[in-house]
Amino acid sequence: MTAAPEAQGRLAHAGSPSPLSSELRPVRSAADVDLQALALTFEPVQMPNTFNPFPDGLINAMPANRPRALPFLYVSLAALQAFDGYSTITGTARGAREMNPLVGAISGNAPAIWMLKGGVALASIYAAEKQWKNHHRARAVAIMVISNGIMTGVALRNASVNAAP
Repeated sequence: MTAAPEAQGRLAHAGSPSPLSSELRPVRSAADVDLQALALTFEPVQMPNTFNPFPDGLINAMPANRPRALPFLYVSLAALQAFDGYSTITGTARGAREMNPLVGAISGNAPAIWMLKGGVALASIYAAEKQWKNHHRARAVAIMVISNGIMTGVALRNASVNAAP
């Protein structure tokens, strides 16, 4: 794409010659950039099928043989932890007493409770993932089933305490 002859003297020239010609081409706006010539200057890069943009395999795609229950258990544990955090905060604000002595020390501090609940959920998921990747599939599922079972009991207890008059 070239500019009109009367405008060529006023236009700045591109910093490098076009790969298709040896002369400098005038550039008036972004629309004047010769995209076809620009595309010829770049070579396509072939990415391997196992490309992972995260260092040390931080996040990998789930293998096809992973049971559908495991991601469901991750989500349900996060939901149970969130409910436990909510019910603990609302229950203690209404006068209920936290039964867990570790959580009781921070029961008046909502951000600390949310950080604790998130950390516990992530630690459980991390432990299960570590077991899964080390080919201890049954252990990974067992960790999540036990974690979900414990949190279900805690959530039911909190719900009954918060429902009491």
